[in-house]
Amino acid sequence: MCHDRLNIIFKLKSVLSETLLNRFYDVLRKFELLPKQVHTLNGNLTLNKSLQFAKRRGARGLHISTKTMEIRTGNVANWDHQFLSIKHHTNPNAVPWSDWIKAFSAFEGFLQGWIVNCEYNKWQNCEDLEEHARVGRDLSLFSIIPNSLHQPAPPLIIDITKNPGRRTIRKGLVESVGAEMWFGSEFWERSGANKDEVLGIDWADVNKETDGIVHIKAADTPFTDESPVAIQHRLRKLLFPTTWNIPVQWSKWDGWKPVDLPTEKTDDGYYLVSPQAEMNESFPIVIEIAGEKGGKQGRFRITRTSQTDSETIFIPNKQNMDT
Repeated sequence: MCHDRLNIIFKLKSVLSETLLNRFYDVLRKFELLPKQVHTLNGNLTLNKSLQFAKRRGARGLHISTKTMEIRTGNVANWDHQFLSIKHHTNPNAVPWSDWIKAFSAFEGFLQGWIVNCEYNKWQNCEDLEEHARVGRDLSLFSIIPNSLHQPAPPLIIDITKNPGRRTIRKGLVESVGAEMWFGSEFWERSGANKDEVLGIDWADVNKETDGIVHIKAADTPFTDESPVAIQHRLRKLLFPTTWNIPVQWSKWDGWKPVDLPTEKTDDGYYLVSPQAEMNESFPIVIEIAGEKGGKQGRFRITRTSQTDSETIFIPNKQNMDT
């Protein structure tokens, strides 16, 4: 089970995977949590074997876990940065986040770090209609937009571009906010944020630590719902002043052509959406997804009549969908 997760961004290829893994083991050793073996996608390895594996990987990504926590690393070459994430599987307080930050912010390529609640982060960044419907989320409460990607990607997605907890990959960094964040010296040039302005705010705890890292603490615990919307938007505008209101996918919409999805009626009165729909320029787009609303099982019918207008209705089970 994932409680909270620490995300860290470095300059691209500034730290080798072997170096990051060694530092991960150093922290586990300090807290007497270092096991004799770790788990990788290739099976269980001893610590020495895992370091040899990481050395062969060079700057490429890793995914290594123990019984108590895991580390992931990887390069995002097209966006000019690399990432590291650490999450605790069991005791969320096994290693204080400040110790992880102290260990990894010491690398010269450190740009930013922030803590997220895993569940909140997942749903704030989930565009998939079926995934929301599968757990009983009311799709009529969401804004539905065309997908900027072509098939086989779904034609319609949930608009997350205004979610306070959204994560947007930018050139050289990641636009995301958390209740607690850390920033290295090169972050300010990449984000366009005014470091002096950030250090001078009085609505969050901000301090410049001895190693030059700027630490912001806006709440005692990670954000877990949208209740502190105002402060999340305020942090985003402060830290990412040139990009916070520019969704990445807008630049891709020029070439988008809507999909008119053919449907097939089943014996119980439901319609199935064909996954082999052809590209054309006609509206409406109709897609239907099994889900739940108010404790009743049924299907959400989403009808998009233009690139900007859509309607979502819920049809409970046993109700004929010819109307």
